[in-house]
Amino acid sequence: MCFVGPEESVGPRAGGPRRTGLSTLPVTVLASVVWRTESTRGRAHVRLDALAGPEGGLSYGSPPPCAHPPGTLPCDVHLWADPGVTYRRGLAECADVLVSRTPSPPAGARSRVAHLLVRHPGCLTAAVPEPGRGCWVGVRGGSGGIRYARPETGEFTDRAAPLLVASLVHAWVAAGRAPAALRSIGPADA
Repeated sequence: MCFVGPEESVGPRAGGPRRTGLSTLPVTVLASVVWRTESTRGRAHVRLDALAGPEGGLSYGSPPPCAHPPGTLPCDVHLWADPGVTYRRGLAECADVLVSRTPSPPAGARSRVAHLLVRHPGCLTAAVPEPGRGCWVGVRGGSGGIRYARPETGEFTDRAAPLLVASLVHAWVAAGRAPAALRSIGPADA
């Protein structure tokens, strides 16, 4: 997750492979999103690098630094997984972000978020989509409680995918910001 300031113009990196540890991984820009709080707004680029490795092992080297100067929000690297998929070596158990792909009604989505965070103590952020335009996102608090965010699409006609919303919320919280401060998140090209 790469936060970009309003004056900065950071395009996607080249899509060619790069050498990381034991494997060659393609670098892919998944999407760009726009976020808004009550007082400010910004853009973030989400890049997805696949995990790979020899004979059932998984590896990922350190990503290259971002090409732009540091801003007020630092860029964030995290591991995400779908809790409904069985991964090799319990990848969901190690994930920083869990994103369910199965929509639930609002009350069910919030309950599922809480269940995911309780069941996966190493996870900081979990998201469950609702039918329609939103998703519930939960963030593990310092005292073990859960703080919730439900960024709406707001002025956006399309919603950002729950993976993008959860990744942005994770990066936001890792930067020391309150999850509830995010008012809306939408695709940058909407």
